[in-house]
Amino acid sequence: MSYKSALFISLLILPISFFAQSGQTADTVTRNKKMHITFDTFRAFQGTLQLNFEKPVFRNSSLCVGLMGTWSQSNGIAKLYLGAQSFDMTTAEGKTIDKFENTELTGLGINLKYKSYLGKHPEVMNGLWFGPEVFYRQLGVQGTYFDNRNLQIAKKTLYLGYAGYAIGLQKTLFDVLCFDTYIGGGFFYSKYSGDDFPTKNKQNYQIDYTGVYLNGSIAIGIVR
Repeated sequence: MSYKSALFISLLILPISFFAQSGQTADTVTRNKKMHITFDTFRAFQGTLQLNFEKPVFRNSSLCVGLMGTWSQSNGIAKLYLGAQSFDMTTAEGKTIDKFENTELTGLGINLKYKSYLGKHPEVMNGLWFGPEVFYRQLGVQGTYFDNRNLQIAKKTLYLGYAGYAIGLQKTLFDVLCFDTYIGGGFFYSKYSGDDFPTKNKQNYQIDYTGVYLNGSIAIGIVR
């Protein structure tokens, strides 16, 4: 099974579970739990707005659906992040470009986490949790470069996928505010449109990285 097929199946099945209700597997407290809406702070410094919507699905577990929108420019909030990137893009003329004068990323993505809350008496959406995480993103990468002293524009689509596991801690304050932090690891996949193979020989802080990947973030938000 290809990575695209696996991601497609995951994205198809998990949202169905998110909205499903089961009287046999969820108790009254779980069914009455409100939704958590959080904002991913780490993504913001990459020029990406990620909003997470978490809701209980079983007695001690929940599903968190994150929607990502990216509009990242070299002169914006993501200046440091984009400045650290070394792209591996090949133009239609066969020229390899690894550094742009100006860079812009635009696109959408979805992030899914299934959280099982741990402990002797676990409380769903509050406490230590562990579970799988997958995401898929599609980004337009555009930048300018000099070719024989002439300014040129290069643009390609970058496909990103990730699958792994995470462990985190979520806390609710005054039944109004929530705070969630986690770390995890898995496999990250990156491929440019028009290329036959994924990128390789990249550092794991590069956005077009393929390989074993460490992941983590801090999210803050509200209870509704």
